[in-house]
Amino acid sequence: MSLSIPLAYGTDVHFFNCRASTDILTAGEPAVTIDEGQFQARLQDYLSNADFDLERTTIMVADKTRLCGYSRYLPVLLTALDNHGARMDRLTLSVAYGTHIRQTEAHSREAYGP
Repeated sequence: MSLSIPLAYGTDVHFFNCRASTDILTAGEPAVTIDEGQFQARLQDYLSNADFDLERTTIMVADKTRLCGYSRYLPVLLTALDNHGARMDRLTLSVAYGTHIRQTEAHSREAYGP
């Protein structure tokens, strides 16, 4: 008797067949320990007490393979930076691809939000 395990691969699902007696270990997403409001409050406090030159600001983000709640937290970060004098017209968003291929504009919007 075999066991079929669904494995996500991109937007597809592939099935891996193994013996029914196989020990299966799983890993889940870590619990969210901070919400947008807490992030905003901590960021506000940090930026209020820092002396940064925000004339040219760069934000580094992971590529689409490592989603980190960007669609929830980037708007909070951008608003806080704008409120503390960052020049939004000179802000750069850089994607840390590592060895991954460049992602499309559509993939970027999906990963980071509008």
